[in-house]
Amino acid sequence: MRRWWNEKDYIGFIPEKMITEKMSFEETVEMIISDVQTADRRSVQYDLKN
Repeated sequence: MRRWWNEKDYIGFIPEKMITEKMSFEETVEMIISDVQTADRRSVQYDLKN
């Protein structure tokens, strides 16, 4: 794992959030889907401006 690990290797278009052991599977999936959909809308808005 050390070979591919990049410290602070952020995705950039999806806000990274902590997934904790207290979160249920359903909560985690809902959070991820919501973030991806929000990022997708931002991407479309950016494309329309350029």
